[in-house]
Amino acid sequence: MRHPLKDKIKFWLYFLRLAHQIDDKVIQNNLKKKKAFYARWGDIHKGNYNDWWRKHSSLFRDNVNLSRMNVGEVCKDDAFYLRVPYIFAPVTLGKIVANMYKKELEAQEEANKKKKRVKKKYGGEYTLTATDDYHEDTYRVEHMKYYYVFAKDVYMKLMNTKATQREWHDLTTSVFKKKFKKQRSREKRPHPFTTDTSYESDMRQIRRYKNSVAKLLVNASNGVFPGDYVERAKTHRKKFAFERMAEKNKSRI
Repeated sequence: MRHPLKDKIKFWLYFLRLAHQIDDKVIQNNLKKKKAFYARWGDIHKGNYNDWWRKHSSLFRDNVNLSRMNVGEVCKDDAFYLRVPYIFAPVTLGKIVANMYKKELEAQEEANKKKKRVKKKYGGEYTLTATDDYHEDTYRVEHMKYYYVFAKDVYMKLMNTKATQREWHDLTTSVFKKKFKKQRSREKRPHPFTTDTSYESDMRQIRRYKNSVAKLLVNASNGVFPGDYVERAKTHRKKFAFERMAEKNKSRI
């Protein structure tokens, strides 16, 4: 499902708010270093997101409006161009243009599916940032919503405590069932932590969420979002550990 830039930036702001609240020396130190970087965001702690977005959306994209072409102006591939004779009624023309634009947009999306996935660029002063192997096109708003709920209602409450695994499990499942149990998932799979899966399965997913949320908070404090936050597969982690051990052995020779 496609989501507008507004929905994606929302979680950058939300995780930045949490980063300011968290008792973590590294994150707080990062925020001090990035104070100037985030200065144009204004007061991020007050008001609702829609009001904030109306005032600051221009920071995240170029202000591109509809414009009338001048004689001799060259067409570019970043817009939909149309020559309209003065014979149509305004209402009729609106429907015709909307239908033509829709078909052109769908054709472009279909053509892009066949191309190698590339990182999307919105322009503007601030952009969603990704690593070489993580593309912004894979930023899934539904999943980021789960990470944020976990971060806000579970991670922030238990991270600096001596909570047991059982306490992590019980709070997580309680929070997600209360928030999502009656909501229909937009994906084929159910919302996480809302079904009667095994305790071991839940804990594996909770550990992944803890790691991802920790990375997202650090990334936001560094002026990066979402960045690399997905936990690597075990094979990658073993390979990295092996390489690190090899480098250590080399330095001893």
